[in-house]
Amino acid sequence: TKDKHNIMTLLSLVYTFNLYTLHIILDEWGCSPFFLLYVLVPMIFGLTYKIFMDKYFNIKPFIILGIIFTIENIVNSNLSFFVAICLILFLLIILMSFFNKRLDLKKILAYSLTISLTTMWSILPQIFGMLGQFSSYNSGQSIFNLNEWIIWQSAKFPDIFFFIFDYSNSYFHKLPLTVVGIFLFILFIISIIKAKNRALSLLFLILVMADIFLINKGNGILPKGIIISIFQNPILASLRSFDKSAILLPFLTLIVIAGYLMNPKNNKLFRLNIVFLMLFTALSTYPFFTGNVLEKYSISFSKGKDYLSSKYSPIVKIPKDYFQIAEELNYNLRDTKILRVPYNVINSVGWVNFPKWQLVGTDPTIQLFDNPTVQMNTVGYLGNWNYGERWNKQTSQKSKWLLPLAGLLNTSYIVYHKDVDPKFTKQTKDKVETYEKNNDITELDNNDYFTLYQINDKYYLPHFYSPA
Repeated sequence: TKDKHNIMTLLSLVYTFNLYTLHIILDEWGCSPFFLLYVLVPMIFGLTYKIFMDKYFNIKPFIILGIIFTIENIVNSNLSFFVAICLILFLLIILMSFFNKRLDLKKILAYSLTISLTTMWSILPQIFGMLGQFSSYNSGQSIFNLNEWIIWQSAKFPDIFFFIFDYSNSYFHKLPLTVVGIFLFILFIISIIKAKNRALSLLFLILVMADIFLINKGNGILPKGIIISIFQNPILASLRSFDKSAILLPFLTLIVIAGYLMNPKNNKLFRLNIVFLMLFTALSTYPFFTGNVLEKYSISFSKGKDYLSSKYSPIVKIPKDYFQIAEELNYNLRDTKILRVPYNVINSVGWVNFPKWQLVGTDPTIQLFDNPTVQMNTVGYLGNWNYGERWNKQTSQKSKWLLPLAGLLNTSYIVYHKDVDPKFTKQTKDKVETYEKNNDITELDNNDYFTLYQINDKYYLPHFYSPA
């Protein structure tokens, strides 16, 4: 009917513009392709529900599902998103089979084959990596502490219900959206209680509770030891970070609310609910229409700060010195790399922190250079050996091993960053000065942000390279 069409249109807007969407957009990695899954979730769940609720076997939804999962391979480059949705889909199929009192093995086999055949090329190569990573966590060979990560990335109340991680420190304090977040949570509870289809309501309530458990991990309810023991396996350990499971929660809650609003004649507050949903959509979208979203509402900002006054910002201007030195080095056609020092991790391995020009996150300057970059902050070149952190802490005499290592890594240039936090330059400045004094490195360029050195050729190892 027309009313139902209007309700679904409105709820689609709420799904598109809500607190979790804003969280994704304003987070440091909101531009990543992994969140394409957010668009695909309704179609995946809708087709799964149709397949297992139909009495007869129909090939058409399987074909459409295969096309959608083929597109989802883009998301599968981060395996954890695939693991999260498969766990909830598996639970959905089990619950539907239970409520229908029939286990259709033919459909389960066809469903499993459809997903397997359309995703195996992106999933299979990563399984061994996931198992190897988990093994390194358990053996203590990883620079990450898995147990601490599991607890750290456990969302707490009211974060889960408002779809915000670390709500108490978030940028949403600057937006009048808390009230609508609370309203959606209350509306979800009312929808569960007053649902006409009790079985369907219970089914989605179980799915929501399961997803909340993956997000919250029982933090604040279960002892820390029990939480760690539950998540001490490769599958659940891969869901240690918040977004992998939280990306499913807006859909699971809104589909319950949709079922409730589809029966407006049974609810005297129907029109009031519609008004609140319209208000929610308006308040959620207004930052985009007023402009300057990232200038005012980034997760990087301290309270009361904006992109100009905060120590770190998602909007940065790369200093012109990086462009100039990249242009010079790009004339060098030798097969060589550039070593970036010192180690300057504050928040996450792999990220850089340049407070001098407010950058935190992935280093965009490496894209300016034609030659590959070896970054101390990314330890993957040498397994789990955090050589950068060790070099930072050693004395000048004990740190001479870096130059032979630089040769083994096929680097002939060193970029010594002065735009990192001063504590890192304080730790390492004397080492670089010692190298220069001993003629192990030669200064090529010096500015306010970095010093460029060329490593003595006695450390550089010429080699033959074949692309075949």
